[in-house]
Amino acid sequence: MLTNADSAAPATLPLVRLQETVQRLMPGWGAVVEGFHYLDGGYANANYLFRYANERFVLRSQPSDQPLEATNGLASEIQLRALLNGQANLSIAPLIAADVTLGEMITGFVDGPLLAKQPPLPREAAAYLRHLHEQLLPISAPAHYNLQSLIQRWLPQPPSWLHAYLRDGADQQRLSEGPLQCCHNDLNPWNIIRSCEQPQGWTTLDWETAATAHPIFDAVTLHQGVAAERAGAQARVVANGVALSHATPQWPSLAEFCDLALAVPVSAEQITAALRSYWLREYAWAAAQLRQGSQNPAIAAQERLAQHQLKLHLQLQL
Repeated sequence: MLTNADSAAPATLPLVRLQETVQRLMPGWGAVVEGFHYLDGGYANANYLFRYANERFVLRSQPSDQPLEATNGLASEIQLRALLNGQANLSIAPLIAADVTLGEMITGFVDGPLLAKQPPLPREAAAYLRHLHEQLLPISAPAHYNLQSLIQRWLPQPPSWLHAYLRDGADQQRLSEGPLQCCHNDLNPWNIIRSCEQPQGWTTLDWETAATAHPIFDAVTLHQGVAAERAGAQARVVANGVALSHATPQWPSLAEFCDLALAVPVSAEQITAALRSYWLREYAWAAAQLRQGSQNPAIAAQERLAQHQLKLHLQLQL
């Protein structure tokens, strides 16, 4: 999701709990695990860097203040990782151990800045996405990305201004018409590491949402995430009524980026459908977190930004 982890980190786990988790996942490592350090980079999962035998690893766990369960996504990620390792030439953090029932996983550490920390040039982001989709094309994803089901779970009682749009369903129909292929579906700049100079070598993190979908959704997620980072403070974006799909001096419009990044042509209607669907997801996820008790101001900021962008693209009164 789009949430900026720098804004408010989730409640970190005590050192003893972290050590116990690693020892449970890797019993043979014993007490020589050390140097735990919380890593910025997301909210749906909490990530901790640690050392064992002079090597660096990352422990990923569900934060203690995370109200929504996310363990099913880890099972899907592990299933997809097996396919990627055998059929794709992509840089992913190597899997060391996992417990899908608790949503915990240890991977190797990949050094390099997150895309959110070192924003890409448009041509770099486009080259990365083209390579990613090229490598994912032969992969048979374990499931379809069912955005409608997610929205129903996250927004069981949607606000009145969304009723007509949700009943219509035209956007989801446009996106289901294809072409469809295995996609990541959450390519925000907190999930991508610039691990080397060439975009083809960038490391893609958090494959929990990977599934069959229209590749335009990846393009929209990447474009809007980078555009939001470049736009600066989320509150200023909302206050100024900025549409993040428009071109800026540093970043192309969404339509221009789709032309650069996608191997298949897409229509203006599909771009609009994907854009509204993306902001609907960002809004619904944040709204569900807040409804179930999250006090994280970064989640509240995402809810405001996503609601503003969604209303803007639905041409509703702001």
